[in-house]
Amino acid sequence: MGERRAGVGASLHQAYPPPERPLFVTHDELAVELAHIETKIENSQLRTRIWVLLGVLAIISALGGSWVSIMTKLDSITDTKSTVDQRRPWMLRQDQRDDQQDRALQGVAPDYQPLPYLEPPE
Repeated sequence: MGERRAGVGASLHQAYPPPERPLFVTHDELAVELAHIETKIENSQLRTRIWVLLGVLAIISALGGSWVSIMTKLDSITDTKSTVDQRRPWMLRQDQRDDQQDRALQGVAPDYQPLPYLEPPE
């Protein structure tokens, strides 16, 4: 029985050799490995951030001029729209006043023909 047991033990050791290192890890070894893993993660995050930053800079440098011109045009359109919105009531009052003047002049002189509005030269 002892020989059989020794033979089975030898077969198991051949099939599954015991590890060269012990199966336990000390606290210091674990701390060193965790620090190494954290360093790798930080380096990976840093590389990713650098790549993203370089991509953004490349896009800005390649499309920056057109982007700035688009934003400038959008700003000028917004300014123009707000100016027109602010002046709309004044323009409507001017149109009403001009219509009233034209009707009053037609009442005085029936042959009066109102002229179309022309922009004054600048």
